[in-house]
Amino acid sequence: MSSKQVESAQKFVWDKFLIAILVAFMILSLVSIYFSSYYLNVSTLVLVQKQDMWYAISFGTLYLLKKLGFDRFYNVMRLSYFILLFMLVILIIVQRVPALNSNALISRFIRPIKGAWAWYQFPGIGSFQPSEFMKIALLFISADVIYKHFRNPDNKGYLSDLRLFMKIGLWALPPLFLNFLQPDTGIPLIIVISLIFMLYVAGTKKLWFLLVAGGLIILYVGVVYIYYNHIDILNNMFETTYRLRRFYGWLDYEKYSTTFGYQLNSSLMALGLGGPNGIDSELYNVRIPEAQNDFIFAVIGSRFGFVGTLSTIALCLLLNVKLMMVAKKSTDTRAQLIIAGLVGIFIYQQLQNIAMMIGLLPITGITLPLISYGGSSLLSYMIGLSVVFLASSHTANNPVYDVAKLPTNILKQTS
Repeated sequence: MSSKQVESAQKFVWDKFLIAILVAFMILSLVSIYFSSYYLNVSTLVLVQKQDMWYAISFGTLYLLKKLGFDRFYNVMRLSYFILLFMLVILIIVQRVPALNSNALISRFIRPIKGAWAWYQFPGIGSFQPSEFMKIALLFISADVIYKHFRNPDNKGYLSDLRLFMKIGLWALPPLFLNFLQPDTGIPLIIVISLIFMLYVAGTKKLWFLLVAGGLIILYVGVVYIYYNHIDILNNMFETTYRLRRFYGWLDYEKYSTTFGYQLNSSLMALGLGGPNGIDSELYNVRIPEAQNDFIFAVIGSRFGFVGTLSTIALCLLLNVKLMMVAKKSTDTRAQLIIAGLVGIFIYQQLQNIAMMIGLLPITGITLPLISYGGSSLLSYMIGLSVVFLASSHTANNPVYDVAKLPTNILKQTS
């Protein structure tokens, strides 16, 4: 009997604990979006209804995808990659051709939002961001590439790692380049971080990651030093672009509290007003642009205080640990790699979003996964999480699991 027949013959076992975590995220998301109205000075009931609808669609998609199985998933994602890549190319063409971006009919469906050509607009339905789904498609493709690479016992050492990086680069670089042209730096960072997590758990040489970590530390310290001591260098590098304004808003938010640093200054005020248990910020004149989206953590902190922010962080940690536990127990190597990449996405976005709320990192438009408002983002995560449910169900049906006997390098296993 084939693996597909065995998989379809087994009864699907839902991971109830993971479902409970996702329901908790849904409740927190809807409540937080509702309370963001105080910082937007408009009613957010429509946004709450849309987010509720997208959660319903996402859970429905999760239910349908469980019937695909692992093998069909890889085929579907490979096809999805090319469809999404085509959609990204169309966005750039419309962006660069004045005759197209000024056309009344085309502008109904494709137009910039805050200077970025990243969305398709569907009147009455909402927006669709191809890059959100591309990051998930790349998880599947990269997991397959890594798995097949290490199936060859001769693929060891630094040269082997370089060949693997090139294989993944052939798939990852085209969408990364198209995203930079939009311009968007948030999604490319998420994609790169997810690939780093996958390559790390796959068993590539640790020296690569030490070099990356060291480079990031040097970059962080270097940017801060240059800003305060040689601002002219940054001025020459970025001139008057929005990226330079982000440095002003990050490292000098008090000086530019009414312009470039307005968002960060408002976020810190909202978090400070929350205190231990939260406060009715309707009493204060605090306005936070994108409160329902990028700055949802500031809403939680002000409305529910330190207890609310701590609970949100605990919920994020609970999800991450649960996903790692599912990956640890799984006997499917590619599923383990996909989950590793998904954990990398969640950890990076959680750290980046919370850190930029308190001024530790610059504001980059990174949302808080499963909590911030956004249909494309939410649905894309559910597609990734469907693999987690498949892996969990497979483990429940085949309970041959002993932590002490599991290999350190997941690619020492065979599927």
